[in-house]
Amino acid sequence: MTGMIVAAIDRPLRAPIGAWASEFIKSPGFAGICALIAASLALWGILNQVTVAKRNLEHQREANDSHAWWARFEWAATRAVPVSKDETPLPYNAVLSTLTGLTESATDDVQRGAVGAISQVAAAQQDDTHGADDLPADPSRAMEESRISLLQKYADVAGDTPARSTAIEGQLYELLVIQALKRVLPPHSVSTETFRGASGARLIRPDAVVIHKGKRIIVEVKSYRRQQRLSPSATAQIRSLVETSGAEAAIVIAPIELQLDPVSQSEGSITASVWTSPNDDDNLRAALEQATS
Repeated sequence: MTGMIVAAIDRPLRAPIGAWASEFIKSPGFAGICALIAASLALWGILNQVTVAKRNLEHQREANDSHAWWARFEWAATRAVPVSKDETPLPYNAVLSTLTGLTESATDDVQRGAVGAISQVAAAQQDDTHGADDLPADPSRAMEESRISLLQKYADVAGDTPARSTAIEGQLYELLVIQALKRVLPPHSVSTETFRGASGARLIRPDAVVIHKGKRIIVEVKSYRRQQRLSPSATAQIRSLVETSGAEAAIVIAPIELQLDPVSQSEGSITASVWTSPNDDDNLRAALEQATS
């Protein structure tokens, strides 16, 4: 194109355009332009092939990444929740760390939903074992902080996506409440103990047992967000815990205000308290005083 422009400028002004064009077609300049156009078309074709190849490679990479993710998920799921009762699950801290990593690397809601489902089952299984592979009855602060950190990280990474686990959020809330009780009570006044039920066959473990003013108090932590009334079954379970453990009262702690049944209110055997952050520690102190009055 540039050659044509130059040629047009240089041609004799008196020469007719038709004669000039006829001569130019026969000139080496025209052949050069044709070669340039052919080279441009060839380059465009090559670049187009490269673009298609890169797109195919990207699709293949995404497919490989997805396959690798699902392979990691299958490995984690079978070790977090073993199919066989004879198999021992991974330590719960390792389960939390692995599920958090899978959530971080998930690329769609299908994968996030799969992690959320396994996290619910793994957390429920952990609760059902009454701490067989969990924190000891009197864990050190470092052990508690480590577990809280792992639970918090999973909750933060999952956010409000399908990976969210209300069971894990409940475990996190429970540990934060127990830490709050340790702040408002003297050292060694808070522990977790396991009792045998009335039939002697089933182990019962309240969320915490505290000693205040020489009296044993059962503490149950409920991470309710919407339920505003303590259900009859939950009330009956707490009464059974008080009776079985030999405690004198019970405190139910939740992030919202819970309504108790009239009998519990009149007897004063169960006290409800609201706790959402360290700013609510005074609520726990008031509940402890009420439970021992």
